[in-house]
Amino acid sequence: MIVKLRVGPGTRIRRQGIRNRRFALTAAALLTPFSVIAFALGGWRLAADLDWTSRFAIDDGPLSHWQVWITLSFLLQGAAALLNRYAETSGE
Repeated sequence: MIVKLRVGPGTRIRRQGIRNRRFALTAAALLTPFSVIAFALGGWRLAADLDWTSRFAIDDGPLSHWQVWITLSFLLQGAAALLNRYAETSGE
């Protein structure tokens, strides 16, 4: 006896967002340590301005200000949070 089953097209498996999701998670994981480093450099520069530590490694230019480092750390952490949020919503 031969039985033939007819199966409809069914639901398609979508794999389009997986690479973007992995990239977003990887980038977010790497941005967080950079944010901590930028915050530490901002603290070091602020402490150097208050004469609590030795001089800062960068003496002149835009990166010689503690405000730039602190702002950069907040921006990096904000970008990491946005990438994490994107990875959560793209996994559905």
